Amino acid sequence: MSGNGLGFGNTNGPGVCGDPFQGTNSNFIMQPSPIQATYTQGGVIGLSVILTANHGGKFSFRVCPRSSSLDEACFGSNFLTRVDNGQTDTWIMTSQMDYSLTYQLPAGISCDGGCVLQWRYFAMQSCVERGCNPTYCGAYAVGTNAVYGGQPGFCGDPGVAAAEFFLNCADIRITPSGVNPSTPSPSPPPTPTPPSPSPVTPPTNPSPSPSPSPTPQAPSNSLLPSGPLNVAYYQTWSAAYASTGAAMDLAKIPSYINVVIVSFARPECTYTKGSLSFAGTGLDFSSPGPAVKAAIAALKAATSGNTKVLLAVGGATFTNFASMNTQCIADMVEDFGFDGVDIDFELPSTCSTSAAGTVSCSTDTLLISVTSALRMALPVGQYILSTATWHVGCYGEGAFKNSQPSGSAWKGANLALAKSGAGQQLDLINIMAYDAGNIASTGFNPTESYLAHRAYWKTQAIALGVQVPPEAWGGNVVTLPQVTQYSNFARDNAGGAQYGIMLWSLHKTAGCPNSQLITQAVCTAYNLGSCSTPLPLSVSTCGTPPPPSSPTPPGTSSPSPAPPGGSCSSYAGPGGQCGSANGGACCQAGQCCSQYGWCGTLVDHCGAGCQAGYGSCSGSPPPTTPSPSPSPKASPSPSPKPSPSPSPKPSPKPSPSPSPSPSPKPPTTTCTKFTTLGGSCGATAGCCISSQCCSKWGYCGVTTTHCAAASGCQALYGRCA
Repeated sequence: MSGNGLGFGNTNGPGVCGDPFQGTNSNFIMQPSPIQATYTQGGVIGLSVILTANHGGKFSFRVCPRSSSLDEACFGSNFLTRVDNGQTDTWIMTSQMDYSLTYQLPAGISCDGGCVLQWRYFAMQSCVERGCNPTYCGAYAVGTNAVYGGQPGFCGDPGVAAAEFFLNCADIRITPSGVNPSTPSPSPPPTPTPPSPSPVTPPTNPSPSPSPSPTPQAPSNSLLPSGPLNVAYYQTWSAAYASTGAAMDLAKIPSYINVVIVSFARPECTYTKGSLSFAGTGLDFSSPGPAVKAAIAALKAATSGNTKVLLAVGGATFTNFASMNTQCIADMVEDFGFDGVDIDFELPSTCSTSAAGTVSCSTDTLLISVTSALRMALPVGQYILSTATWHVGCYGEGAFKNSQPSGSAWKGANLALAKSGAGQQLDLINIMAYDAGNIASTGFNPTESYLAHRAYWKTQAIALGVQVPPEAWGGNVVTLPQVTQYSNFARDNAGGAQYGIMLWSLHKTAGCPNSQLITQAVCTAYNLGSCSTPLPLSVSTCGTPPPPSSPTPPGTSSPSPAPPGGSCSSYAGPGGQCGSANGGACCQAGQCCSQYGWCGTLVDHCGAGCQAGYGSCSGSPPPTTPSPSPSPKASPSPSPKPSPSPSPKPSPKPSPSPSPSPSPKPPTTTCTKFTTLGGSCGATAGCCISSQCCSKWGYCGVTTTHCAAASGCQALYGRCA
């Protein structure tokens, strides 16, 4: 009910439930009503708020026993506390209208005879509360309404309009601790949004340091696997046929892959509960439904339930979230035994930044609505709800306002979700930190993307995504040292929350390192155990790479080998197009230009039909000018086919953007050998590849400490800024 906008201390202001000041009125809910819910003393409960008008500001919940005087003194002493951050207030930072939050009841309150639960909304369109904690209230601390961007002035200052409150109440019962409530509590949705403070700055010292052993275990969400996460997407359209669950590859995935995401269901799916039929669902298993259900059960049983299996909804092709059939999705989860749902919301979006620096996107409302609806269908504490986010999805504001790459259509596309109550109900965030180039080509740094996400999702598990190379857009080739680096970075910057690595995908077989090597590298980094167990899938034959001589320093980019000599018009990136039909572009050192005009190192690139003038052939340098040999740690390159066939089903990857510029040439030098990402460099060790710098300590990298002349960058052995 409206509090009539009266100022602080006005004795004609609203009562504790919106009725006359400190009084009662039969028209209002102060009169006893049927008990709406029964809770346990000090328990955790879920509460939902739906605003019919969003004026910014904050709201809170308070409680008072009916046996007490129902006045401000009683309510003001008994706030409910948010579980996520210990705060009593929820600050409204966006135009979001609905919130589902988790609170803890005051430990000292029980009321078998009934309590009054009060919702108190302090709107701030007319004035802003002075003295709030900027960690939680953000722009309000400086007098700005975070929703509108205006500055109405601080409440109580001369000439500033009075504050406005909205109040409402409900009758509840709180039984003493140890006494079971007579009616069940609603399932508690989790927590609202913390605003984003400045991110943790990644270390820039190029001297590597060993990873700790054993890996420290993060506090776990009780629904997620214990400890670090090794998340992998499973392509149903690539799964081999099996007539029984025990024979399916899904049932045999090793235990070190502890979150398996089955892809993809249509948002607008149709499904008859109990049928176990895939018709109308979007899932493209060739195996029968009962076999798939049995395979999921067998996979989870093999790890005593530690492995979790989620149903992915959406993807790059299935985008009709506006017509989402929530009941269909919930029925599939229940029937097949999934542990929850992964939201792969990959609609095109248009984003803009306001004068106040706030990003808003055309898909914000739909994405939040989808997340809210799925959370209602899959209650907190019973099912996992995760989402796949864009690589730049949390860029565009605050410390990440100018994060690269710039100009992406999805820059900031996940911010509204991250700051909403619905977004804070998520259990797991999977960052699609790929199909974005790298530091050398586009300026994209996956570790920065992780920090941006962590600034908003402080308590949720976050998995930093990698893709079996070459990436579908940009051709970036992730290396095993990078996988280890990203694993360690996610651990070291988790802030006490769960962390991990996500892979797209188990079935992708185009390049190396393959899904086997990548998931095993994560397993080793996190000490997950049984890391030598092979995947039950057909993957690229990559061999076993030598172990890295030293850990990779943080903040480095994907390696770009030195280009060959000669009169090339330009140089293609790893896996890029080359040859006479592609403008005379050459492959970089150690790569061959196939007869179809693609760079790589496989037999099909370097054997019959190899274009010798545009790269190596049969592993030899091009005939014009000898080039240094690539590092033995450099990743093999992708298939030489003229163009990959489109997947028959969607994948969680962004749509193509304009191709990045080719990697720059290395410095002119007489180096006899070249080292790879994060390797040693200098007079005896050799030169850094392509865009990397050789620090004064003799390690390759791309941070300021590596590249700044003032920091001792060695120009003879790499690039210097």
